[in-house]
Amino acid sequence: MPLAGIRCRFVFLALAPFTDKKHLTGIFGKDLLDDPAQQEGFAELCGLSAYKPFECVGEIEESALLMEKLYRDSAWKDDSIVQNLGKPLYATPKDFDKNYQALFTVKADHRVPEKYLRILDAGQ
Repeated sequence: MPLAGIRCRFVFLALAPFTDKKHLTGIFGKDLLDDPAQQEGFAELCGLSAYKPFECVGEIEESALLMEKLYRDSAWKDDSIVQNLGKPLYATPKDFDKNYQALFTVKADHRVPEKYLRILDAGQ
């Protein structure tokens, strides 16, 4: 498989904490987080490399928290990229929990239509 694009890496990273590993790797055809050729791209997403492309992907803080979440997850923690990038991102559990939960908090300044907010609220 050729190198995954930045959007593919972010989608994989964003879905990994919420999707069965076997199912997700089946969709992508391989485990992107255990492919050394993908490491630099994931490092860019997480702000561990000097360059993060301006693309339609999550912010550095979001990617870093997702990678750290996987570093704490027994299903993903042994993947080479999760090991290499998760360790330097590792924070105290208290700090991590607070920052990770903040990812799912709707900010006051948004443009999400009310009808979609109701759908999101119903899923909690």
